[in-house]
Amino acid sequence: MLCRWIATALCTLLYVGGSAAEVTIVSNASIYTASAQQPMIEAFAFEDHEFVGTGSLQELRKQFNGATELDLEGATVVPGFIDAHGHLLGLGQSLMRVDLVGSVDKADILVRLQQFAAGLPEKQWLLGRGWDQNDWPVRELPTAKDLDVAFPSRPVWLERIDGHAGWANTAAMKFASKDLSGVWQPDGGEIVRDSEGNPSGVLVDNAAAIIDAAVPAAATAQLREALGRAMVHTASVGLTGMHDAGTSQQVWDILQTMKAGNDLSLRVYAMADGSNAMLDRLCKDGLLVDPEAMLTARSVKLYSD
Repeated sequence: MLCRWIATALCTLLYVGGSAAEVTIVSNASIYTASAQQPMIEAFAFEDHEFVGTGSLQELRKQFNGATELDLEGATVVPGFIDAHGHLLGLGQSLMRVDLVGSVDKADILVRLQQFAAGLPEKQWLLGRGWDQNDWPVRELPTAKDLDVAFPSRPVWLERIDGHAGWANTAAMKFASKDLSGVWQPDGGEIVRDSEGNPSGVLVDNAAAIIDAAVPAAATAQLREALGRAMVHTASVGLTGMHDAGTSQQVWDILQTMKAGNDLSLRVYAMADGSNAMLDRLCKDGLLVDPEAMLTARSVKLYSD
C-alpha cells in the first residue's frame, strides 16, 4: 500500500518547507532514519535547512520551546532518494521549454505553443518536448505545415517524447547546414520526406542533430538557471542525489561554481560524457571528489549505439 504522503527529511522538508532561522518540529509519522542503531524516531527538528534535533516529541518540545510544529497525520518519512540515472541539465531545460507530454492532438500542441511563445522575444526559437503521435486520434507523423500555420517565421523545434525524433517547422529547417531534400540519409538517422522528396519536418535519431546544431547555444547563465530549476524540481519529489549520466565539461564547471556559492541543493555524481572534454579532464586529473561529497566525478558514460 502506497503511503499517503512520502517526504524526504533532507529535501522535501528541509529545502522546500520551513523558513530560515525558524525551528520546525516534525512528528506524528513513521520516520525512518536508515541508521542501524536507531532505525525509527518519533520526531525530528530542523532549522535553516539543517537537522537540529531528533528523538521524542516531548523532548524536542522542551528543547525548542515555541517551535513551529508539523503534524504529518500518520504519513511516512524516509531519507532522500538517489536517482541512479538522470540528466540534470536536460530536466532543467525541459522545465524552460514547452511541455507537450499528454497532448491529445496537433491542435492541443498549437495551443500550448502559442501560449508559451507569447512570452518569448520575437526571433527566439520555440523549443519543446513530449509529443507522441500514438496518443492522437490519427496516428500519423506530423509535418512542418502543421506548425507553419501558427508560426510562419519563428523557428520551432519539438523533440518527441522518447528523444528519438524531432519535429520542425519550415523556418527551423531553413537553418539546416545541409539541403534536406533529395534521397540522401545521414548515418544512423532518417529525414522523413514526402512523395516529392521534400523534408516533411520530422527527423529521426541522428538526422535530428542537423537541426539541433542550428539551435542557438544556451548562454552560461541560461544553463545555470536550468540546473537550478532542475534541483528545485528534484527536491520537490524527494531526491537528494542524482547520478548525472553524461556530464559535459561546461556543466561540470557551472556545478563547481554553484557549489562554491553554496547553491547546490542536490548531491551530483557526475558521469563524464565520453565524447566530451570532460573525459579528458578525468584522464588528466583523476577522480574529482569534494570533501562534502556534494559534487563527484569518477565515472564515464560511453555511447555505442
